[in-house]
Amino acid sequence: MDNNRTFPARTWQTLSAIDVTPHTELRGRLPFLPWPWAWATLMDTYPDSTFEMKPPGWLENGTAEVTVEITIRDGDEAFTRSMWLPVMDYNNNSIENPTTRDISDSRMRVLVKCLGLFGLGVQLYAKSDLPISPDRAPITAKQVKILKTLLKQAKRDEGRFLEWAECETLEEVPAHIFGTAVAMLEKEVAATKKQ
Repeated sequence: MDNNRTFPARTWQTLSAIDVTPHTELRGRLPFLPWPWAWATLMDTYPDSTFEMKPPGWLENGTAEVTVEITIRDGDEAFTRSMWLPVMDYNNNSIENPTTRDISDSRMRVLVKCLGLFGLGVQLYAKSDLPISPDRAPITAKQVKILKTLLKQAKRDEGRFLEWAECETLEEVPAHIFGTAVAMLEKEVAATKKQ
């Protein structure tokens, strides 16, 4: 790593290189990175880092937004970034008159979103779950069968999955997101079996 670069630049280089795709889940129609994994990853890399949740901001229409500040520290070096997020459901719709649980869930989502400003999981916010690739080659017929099986086992609606993949049919799913799709669906299958 180039120690002549600034601490924020070195942090970006370190965190943006971490592949988050094996840890993502599908909630609603969007990929989702669980906050415990994201925070643990930050602590493994920069254990002196901290965050501060601000009080919720209430709007006249009965909705709210949450804000977090994260300070990344490494020895004497530190810098802070902040991020905000409306209190939303998992389809990104604002919630009117949110409960404390809605606010708590959104706070943890904004924590992960703010980590994206430092580089961790930033690919999720570029409407992609992998670094952007010019290769949009579709998956193979065998991979289509695998997805169909997993969708059935996970009791996942195929239409919502296709919205997430930004495709019309399973045959058009880009090969570069296949691994992420399988990992997310396998987690859903495991969760379904526990119920």
